[in-house]
Amino acid sequence: MINSIYKYALIALVIITIACQTDNSLKPNPFFDRTKMANILTDIQIAEAGVNQQGFLIDSLNKSMLWHYEYVYKKNNITEKQFNDNYTYYLEEPQLLDSVYNDVIKNITQLRLEKK
Repeated sequence: MINSIYKYALIALVIITIACQTDNSLKPNPFFDRTKMANILTDIQIAEAGVNQQGFLIDSLNKSMLWHYEYVYKKNNITEKQFNDNYTYYLEEPQLLDSVYNDVIKNITQLRLEKK
């Protein structure tokens, strides 16, 4: 009797464990590797910085940012959905996202050095 209780408890525990697991390894299709994602985020950071320096009112700021985001998507030959899917994937992988943002910082630093 006790053995069957343990057996059912173990089966229930295994089922609950499997059901509660999320699979963060599911990469979006197409998947942007670290370099491509860093390049896209670099473009977005530059666009946001430029718009923020303009001193737009909120409504104009939103319209300008939408235009800049569309420009970044076209420049990188991606869609907004593809970007959002990939960004969501990277958000679920914090260490990987941290390395991508370190690359963004390096990219922006390099661009600043080239402008001098």
